[in-house]
Amino acid sequence: MSTFYQLDNSSEDTLLYTHLSIKEDSHTLFGFISKDEKNMFRELIRVNGVG
Repeated sequence: MSTFYQLDNSSEDTLLYTHLSIKEDSHTLFGFISKDEKNMFRELIRVNGVG
């Protein structure tokens, strides 16, 4: 949710870094405001019991 609150309400285009998670029964798209935030997310989902 932190990315959502950082988005500008302007009508201009917004750049988001995304990660698509594909599982047997779902496709989930995650959006991030920075590459660092996306990379941290990817590290976390690699940990057993977290991702």
